[in-house]
Amino acid sequence: MTPDECDECFRRALTRVAIVLNGSTRPELVSLLCKSDIVLQEVVAAADLKNLFGYVPGHADGQLAFSEYASFFYGVTKVLGPNNDGIRTVEHRTRPAFTQLFRKGEFPPRYTDIELGLDPLSVEAPREHSLAFATNYLVKNLWHNVVHVLRQEINESNFPEFVGQARETSDFTADNLAAIMHVLSYGLRIEAASANAPLAPDDEIVYLQRRNRCNGLFAERAKVINRVDPERYDETEHLWRLRRVIAVYVSGWLIAVGRAAATLSVQFTRQMSDTERALAIEVNGVFFALDIPVKVAFAGAPDHEKRLIGRDELRTIARRFDERYVATLERRPDLAQYAREALATQLRAFGIDASAWLPRVLEVGNLPKA
Repeated sequence: MTPDECDECFRRALTRVAIVLNGSTRPELVSLLCKSDIVLQEVVAAADLKNLFGYVPGHADGQLAFSEYASFFYGVTKVLGPNNDGIRTVEHRTRPAFTQLFRKGEFPPRYTDIELGLDPLSVEAPREHSLAFATNYLVKNLWHNVVHVLRQEINESNFPEFVGQARETSDFTADNLAAIMHVLSYGLRIEAASANAPLAPDDEIVYLQRRNRCNGLFAERAKVINRVDPERYDETEHLWRLRRVIAVYVSGWLIAVGRAAATLSVQFTRQMSDTERALAIEVNGVFFALDIPVKVAFAGAPDHEKRLIGRDELRTIARRFDERYVATLERRPDLAQYAREALATQLRAFGIDASAWLPRVLEVGNLPKA
């Protein structure tokens, strides 16, 4: 990927994030989110909406200092305003280490065109698909940053203070909310407490999630860090990353089946064997114990992190959990009501008028009963 292509992907991603954040004051832009990146950029350019976002690229070739990979790797994101026109501006400054690794490998999704919802007979240039995948990743990554800054008051000046459990809790929240905002950024709708068709995910949301892949980026960064600081990746870090991978998958599953969670976290509980632990998954403040053995053996890890967990195992966890969650929603209408209201509250905390922006989803009276 060239530097210009990298910068274009960032601008496309920032456009989607900015439209969602300004959906209440510029509702005419929201309908554009279902359009392709190219069409969206053309419309925004024609409307001369220069204040939607600001972008400062950072590129460098060759070896960079270790600190570039270890600290503020993902760049700095800020949300400014609103200005006199009611527009909030999303600003992002990239870091050279991120753009270097992002350009180095484009990390295509490990699915067929059919599994990605792409027409194999399409005449659209394969290069545009690659850039769309890269933009897709950046949209979710930028939302993670926005959650930290706008929702959690975690920014470049105080970020180093949040370590250990503080880091885990903030990242569980940021991962989950970023996944929700990622879906909204492509004009798709979400629901919070549907008890219908528990194992029938929305195809469009699944396709969008499958196109969002960047594992290679993390692996390349980890190789640099592990080479310089091999003690950084210990058993505690290993277990945290495993819990986080499971949480991200379950979060995406719930969004796809109409049960998006306002909060979600994963913990390991009792030992089931020498190398396996049971799980506890928290959603909207309710805890579910799952007797599904998860391999947690560390044995020095890397290589790279020895494939934390397979896709089939993640799917099993998500399905089993979802069955339990659906049964609970059916049994407890109060929890279903809370799930809807909590999601609406999370969106309002971003300054988004939830009922106006997603009426089908967030106007409680219009939702199907759980």
